[in-house]
Amino acid sequence: MRRYFGLLSLVLIATLVFAFGQEAKPHSAGTAGGSPPSRATVASFLKHMFGFDPGISWTITSIKPSPAAGITEITLDVKTPQKSGQQKIYVLPGNKQTILGEMIPFPGEPGAPKPSDSSINGFVRQATGGVNPAITWTVAEVKPNAISNLTEVTVVLTTPKGQGAVSFLVTADSKWALRGDQSPFAADPFAADRAKLERGLNGPWRGPANAPLTIVEFADLQCPACKMANSEIQRLVADEPKARFVFQQFPLTQIHKWAFKAAEFGDCVYREDPAAFWKFVDGVYGEQEKITADTGNSEDAGKKAETRLIELATAAGADGKKVAACANLPATAERVNQSVELAKKMQVTATPTLFLNGRRVPNLGQLPHDQLKRLADFMAVNK
Repeated sequence: MRRYFGLLSLVLIATLVFAFGQEAKPHSAGTAGGSPPSRATVASFLKHMFGFDPGISWTITSIKPSPAAGITEITLDVKTPQKSGQQKIYVLPGNKQTILGEMIPFPGEPGAPKPSDSSINGFVRQATGGVNPAITWTVAEVKPNAISNLTEVTVVLTTPKGQGAVSFLVTADSKWALRGDQSPFAADPFAADRAKLERGLNGPWRGPANAPLTIVEFADLQCPACKMANSEIQRLVADEPKARFVFQQFPLTQIHKWAFKAAEFGDCVYREDPAAFWKFVDGVYGEQEKITADTGNSEDAGKKAETRLIELATAAGADGKKVAACANLPATAERVNQSVELAKKMQVTATPTLFLNGRRVPNLGQLPHDQLKRLADFMAVNK
């Protein structure tokens, strides 16, 4: 069940004893606050989250205040073809976000504005089995009030098997930590993001305007992962002929120095000839490594890439010179920046990121195609 809830970012850590308190001791009683969501809301939330997989079934066994103030604890009995067992979901203060995972005592200092490095180090040391010279870590970031007044802590673990970042949330009183996959919470948990996308979409699109399913991809034309995912996304689009597919530009300019110029060219190719845009994308992906090598990915890589981008626009069926003139207009840069701002509002931090009617697909590339299509079919009729 958990593999569908969000990005399973703890693959590296799962090979260790890092369980953030190997389902530590039972929680002691604590002060709870806020109003727990109704059983009907929880049932609707679970249907939207997991109803697309016929192999998963669940029973709500309890909805009650957790030991942490304002956080509701939902306990489920879950059955899958592989195993059955108990799963907990925590609804955070305000009833707008959830964590599917576990709540563990945290050795914080009451009244401190944020968890100290010493309390974080003590927590991680205990979670990793005590003193172990093979496991080291650094505290990468501490973000107070990151989600529902909880502090988000990110540590970078180094082990003999590699290095990885792990995040967890600490309650305002520094007594509890929550570790697991995050999701919006509501009777329809994806409605808010679906509406946010609809208000902000400005990228190239194809398919019926009133389609029951909108597939949105945030991509960077210089991104190797986007190139790799392109065939899988296009396969999904081909399998969903009634869907609308929207390509939103999200050039990661800190690491990809010609990506913004490619985004401007793409915007202008679409404005001149919508059909040519999709050929242009394929062409740029095909030449991606060569363009990066030729430009050295230097600060002026965008300018250096223009000649090849003109040729690719022409090869796609557009007028390359007109596209180049359009790409250098301030209005074009503004449209690309609007797409970047939408990505940030959607909390997109990497490319490619895919949304199906507002539902983020966080493990694109790991999800088998039949499951991705099943999810798309489900989202088309459940909104």
